[in-house]
Amino acid sequence: MTKKKALFTFGAVFTILFCLELSILGWSNLHSVLSNLQDHHKPFPNQLTRLRINLEFIGATIVYILWLAQKQKENFPSFNKILSVCALFLVVPFLTYPRTFDIYQYLHYGLMGLAGVNPYLNSADSFSSSLSSFLAWSQSSTYGPVSQLIFMAAAAVVKVNLVAGIYFFKLLCLIFHAVNGFLVWTLLKNSAWRSKITIAYLVNPLLLTEHLLCAHIDVFVANALLLLLLFLQQRKYSLLVLMVWLGFLEKTLPIIWLPFVFSFLLLNRRWKDIGVFILTSISVILVVSLTALPTIEAWRSLLNPGVTDKTALSFHYLLSASLSYFPGMAIETKQNLLSLFTRLTTLGFAAFYGIALLKSYLKRRYSETNLISDIGWVTLVLILFATPWVMPWYASILLPIAAVNLTSPVLALAGLAFSLSSNLIYRGAGSGVSIFSILSTLTVLLPPIVVLVFGSRLRHLELMSRLMPEREPSLKS
Repeated sequence: MTKKKALFTFGAVFTILFCLELSILGWSNLHSVLSNLQDHHKPFPNQLTRLRINLEFIGATIVYILWLAQKQKENFPSFNKILSVCALFLVVPFLTYPRTFDIYQYLHYGLMGLAGVNPYLNSADSFSSSLSSFLAWSQSSTYGPVSQLIFMAAAAVVKVNLVAGIYFFKLLCLIFHAVNGFLVWTLLKNSAWRSKITIAYLVNPLLLTEHLLCAHIDVFVANALLLLLLFLQQRKYSLLVLMVWLGFLEKTLPIIWLPFVFSFLLLNRRWKDIGVFILTSISVILVVSLTALPTIEAWRSLLNPGVTDKTALSFHYLLSASLSYFPGMAIETKQNLLSLFTRLTTLGFAAFYGIALLKSYLKRRYSETNLISDIGWVTLVLILFATPWVMPWYASILLPIAAVNLTSPVLALAGLAFSLSSNLIYRGAGSGVSIFSILSTLTVLLPPIVVLVFGSRLRHLELMSRLMPEREPSLKS
């Protein structure tokens, strides 16, 4: 057996075992809720199951890294051939019944919309549906109006059958993930690494777990970002603003890209495109304000106020958990320290963002590659340093940039490292105040930090040099 076949075999075995275990937990959760049993939100039934699932995911991740670090380049003549090679790794997570309760939240908001109830003005627990017992969050929707339309489409199927509705939504996620892979393939048309990077994107453990298995809406946001990259490559600049707003109307994060797109158009003197930018932005705001988001409270719902005082998988969590080991310290003092730290990280990000935006205006030429690098850096810094509540799938938005922004290897590797570390200790981690939760959070944060600190010095390591090869500019048309 060749090394390549061995890696494929081990990767397939770990993936199947991991998905099988999670599917059993997912069906068990479904049964528990429908039977009105207690503790159906408990992450794992016991520590042995938790350990086994984590070892399976770690095994799959190690196999992925070993394959990624191989010297030889893959060479496939078509995207269809790549899909056939990746088929097992795509189909198995798709078939796995989701263990997360987020998908029930999505579909509940969809049922609210179908009933004529605005999910941005009404909390989830104010509306009774067949999914009410599954809700993990009682707040109003934090997802944009475009996502709400997708939720409503899947919710229409839920009215017929719950499981059918869940798999309809998962099918949409599978289709979008495959399309995203095709967009990566298209964007890398001039790259010798085209096939390998496309496969690496399609079978990335985080994407398989969070975009396909758990069916998080970040797969749709990744699609908007990849379309933005494609239109940038094709010099269809008038469509850039549309993609940013599309991403924002799916999930709030992409709004931070908007000033950089404007800067790019201004510095390249794309006056007609600037006119389109302004008209599109005004039109989107007006239409959304007259329909889905008619009040300030509705717009504020998109900022996820339910996690305002919560922390997870972040430096904020580490501080909060560490303070819990000082029982003599007043609760008010702990809250003040955490609040101060949050303000400092927010101000730090604002300063970083402002400097990055200012530097774009100081460049003699602000190119397409500069724009994508800036989008990547501000997104990475926001999630890694300035977001108190971080979930594993948040890092998935960095992977489209890591895949095609091949002229910034440190950014690409930091995004890849963050994606691989985010789910390394699978679920239930980053909450509570146990030593295990603190250590698991460190496993999330340290890999991207190491890449950022040591940067190009990592090229001297043989493994890192393979993961960070010298490659041609990715947005060259």
